[in-house]
Amino acid sequence: MNLPLLVFDSECPLCVRFSQGLKLLDKEGKFHYASVCDDELYKKYSFLNQEECEDIVHLVISETDVLKGGEVVEYLIREIPAVEKLAWLLDSEKTKNAVDAFYKKVNEVRRFVKRRGCTGCGGASRRKDL
Repeated sequence: MNLPLLVFDSECPLCVRFSQGLKLLDKEGKFHYASVCDDELYKKYSFLNQEECEDIVHLVISETDVLKGGEVVEYLIREIPAVEKLAWLLDSEKTKNAVDAFYKKVNEVRRFVKRRGCTGCGGASRRKDL
């Protein structure tokens, strides 16, 4: 569990696909990944809250710096060369807002899939309250 560490929901097919895509784009292997379901994660990084991590994506940069939600998308755009081609989206406040709105919409879909179950992953999620 080295840093930077992307905390993702390994039981969500959208999150799994997203993390797989990032791994392919991250040719330098800068980023590391951990599941929100991994109890060791919360032992090593006690400042993380599991319920909050299950609700929105987290990226642990350091022991004192954690990005959440749309901030993670912005950071990844800036740090992964293959994704950096989208950096123009962060040039103005309007486009930054669009990136944040995109993340929020994807997160809504993720919650819906987890709540209703996914035919691609074989059933309903472990958390019914999302």
